[in-house]
Amino acid sequence: EYIQGIPEGPHKFYYDNGRLKEYRFYVSGNLDKYLKRYDEQGQLFLIEKYKNGMLLKINGKKINFPKN
Repeated sequence: EYIQGIPEGPHKFYYDNGRLKEYRFYVSGNLDKYLKRYDEQGQLFLIEKYKNGMLLKINGKKINFPKN
C-alpha cells in the first residue's frame, strides 16, 4: 500500500513462477521490522531486521556501525 506515494505496511514481490521473492514492511516510507528474501524454490535465505529505516541485524547478527 502507498499513502500519498509513500510505502506503508507490508509489500510482497513475487518470482515469475508465483513464489514469494521478497517481503518488506514499511512505516512512513522507512523499512521497519523485517525484510525477508526467498529463493525461487521458496526457501528463506535472508532476514534483515530494521527499525525506522536503520538496519539492525542480518540473519540474526547485530550490525555494529562505527561511531563518528
